[in-house]
Amino acid sequence: MYKGLNYLNSKEYDKALNIFEKQKQSTSHTAENMRYVYIAHINIARTLAATNKYEQAICELKDAGNIAFKYDMKDAILDIYNLQAQYYLRSGNTKLSDIYRNKYYQLKDTLLNYNQVAKVSQMQFLDQINEMDKRMAEIIQKHKQEELLTRIGFIVTTIIMVLAIMLYIKNKNLKRSNEHLYNNTLESLQREEIERNMRINYEKMLEEKENNENNAADAKSRYKTSGLSEEDKGILLNKIINIMQTSEEIYSPDFKADRLVELVGSNNRYVSQVINEKLNCNFTTLLGEYRVKEICKRMNKVDEYGNLTINAIASSVGFRSHSGFFSMFKRVTGLSPAQYQKLARENYHKK
Repeated sequence: MYKGLNYLNSKEYDKALNIFEKQKQSTSHTAENMRYVYIAHINIARTLAATNKYEQAICELKDAGNIAFKYDMKDAILDIYNLQAQYYLRSGNTKLSDIYRNKYYQLKDTLLNYNQVAKVSQMQFLDQINEMDKRMAEIIQKHKQEELLTRIGFIVTTIIMVLAIMLYIKNKNLKRSNEHLYNNTLESLQREEIERNMRINYEKMLEEKENNENNAADAKSRYKTSGLSEEDKGILLNKIINIMQTSEEIYSPDFKADRLVELVGSNNRYVSQVINEKLNCNFTTLLGEYRVKEICKRMNKVDEYGNLTINAIASSVGFRSHSGFFSMFKRVTGLSPAQYQKLARENYHKK
């Protein structure tokens, strides 16, 4: 698989496709191996998309989706929705792109809410423990005989042990859920880094092409003087995402929407329109998400940023408000900053 990814990153697409096809065929279709089969489909889809074969890539995504739905791989389904939205957009089918983009955000919100639901359940569980303690106290007060006290003491001890075991199991499951969210975030960051490198190369190619055809100024003028077509929206969206993925300026606390407009060569209305329509959020949310992703990357680099506090890391990427940073981090990762940093350090020491 890693050899295939190297070929893909090196743009040796035929070799990459051959490796991934062999992986798909050679992996046994047992329950424990289906994630590897799914990954093979995804890699084939990425390779096909890199050569602009979007229809074939979408077919591979559908095969991957069948596996993900059958084996309830919610994180995989989330990835598939995201890729389908991208490929339909690139192939010009904005309607289907918007449908899958909405599915992506709906499922993402569901996964992020899972952790909050687990916490509410735990609080209710603790309330039940307190209620049972009160009832036991009333029984002990009414029955002061030594024999009954002994029995009640035994009962109380047993209940506490059972509840402690149940609470331990709940905490263990919650920790497992947090680790799953952390690993999903880590995988997402790794995929985004690959996409970022591909985007940089793609933007360079587009820039060279525009210079050769001497039409960059005309395109920029079109954004400012006329309504945006779907093609224009796609081009502007790519420029916006390219800035968010590659520019260090977004980590300045003074980075505003006006500066983004200047960098992409458009105007406030069009930039706001594209962000709202294509990404289903506003500029502040988009900026917050990319800053949170950078914080995650820095927390993962324990040897470089491990001596910094969470607030120091947050400030280094432009966050000024602690509460705003905390809520945005929770929304993007499903974890609190402290939970994520703890898991990042544990993962670092396992290496």
